[in-house]
Amino acid sequence: MKPTYCDSHAHLLDNAFDADREQIIEQSFADGIENIAEIACEPKDWNGAVALQKKYPKNIKCALGIHPHNCDKLTPDTLKKLKTFFADDNISALGEIGLDYAKSTFDKETQKETLITILKETASFNKPLILHCRNDFEGKENAYADLADILKSYWTPPTNRKITGILHCFSSAITDAVWAVDMGLLIGIGGIITYPKNDALRETAVKVRLENLITETDCPYLPPQTQRGKRNSPLNIPEICKALGEILKVPAEKISKVTVKNFKEVFK
Repeated sequence: MKPTYCDSHAHLLDNAFDADREQIIEQSFADGIENIAEIACEPKDWNGAVALQKKYPKNIKCALGIHPHNCDKLTPDTLKKLKTFFADDNISALGEIGLDYAKSTFDKETQKETLITILKETASFNKPLILHCRNDFEGKENAYADLADILKSYWTPPTNRKITGILHCFSSAITDAVWAVDMGLLIGIGGIITYPKNDALRETAVKVRLENLITETDCPYLPPQTQRGKRNSPLNIPEICKALGEILKVPAEKISKVTVKNFKEVFK
């Protein structure tokens, strides 16, 4: 039986897919990538993400949020719009939200305030989180530690769920993966786990264990090593599963089975 796969973090609405979006989506389904999460990072993308989910209701789920690169997009009007969307149970998750001390043009205090406001204002909707987190390039500012503090203080995890969300594109120390898993978060693993210098992430994946992992692409960004310099897409998920299986020393089919199960738990 042909394995099925999941891509828990895609940006198919990105302009990089304007020429062949539908073709890529249909080919992904044909290749067994049956579960895709479209992540809408700012208000202008929310309607499109919802429309994509409605077009492919059996295969595509969506998450709506405001990325730390887009802190200025959080206004009373957009917050009201976000709440209106979340009143619809078909919207699966809140995200991508979080902290980025590497590339965001907003200072860390503004990012923190934005994140806290979103968490507080959407707490009643009982949605899992899709979290972005990135430390600064020089290692002086620990965004993961700040994220943990904010979640512990301001986040109300969704009830009746073993899995409460995803810490996507993980790129920190094992200690940060441990607190995330303790909070019920899955660790998002994408193409960067194949990069030659990323031994630390490979070691983290082994220590965290498969049941706490989920596959993603973050497409059109961060393709696997074999596709460096090219556009990423859900079509690369089987390659990511194969690489993760080699790292964990388990068959790729088991990787796909467990991660699809985790996907369905997050986006149910």
